[in-house]
Amino acid sequence: MENKYLYYIMPKAKRDLHDIGEYIMEELQHPKAAKDFFIKFSEKIDVLLQFPFSGQLIDNKHIADTDLRKIVVGNYIVFYKPDEQAKTIIIVRIIHGSRNIDKALKTMKTK
Repeated sequence: MENKYLYYIMPKAKRDLHDIGEYIMEELQHPKAAKDFFIKFSEKIDVLLQFPFSGQLIDNKHIADTDLRKIVVGNYIVFYKPDEQAKTIIIVRIIHGSRNIDKALKTMKTK
């Protein structure tokens, strides 16, 4: 099936992915878990490329961007926004679910 959308990972989200992989592999000493996370992440992105508006909209006073959405990948929340005009999913941040999400949203840049 051909993808409706492409995706772009913002620099901060790229750093998040790097840090997640490094933490799981180095700190937890669990390369298989790191690999499994990246497989799940890739599978979820593939679904978003077909159904870009399937993630839950973010309803938070700290976010002015009303297009921001989220999906869950394991213990992590992936924040993204679909750009319908450009047919692109923009991955904004990837944050562990145990973190203070309000605090992270206050400083999140979606552009």
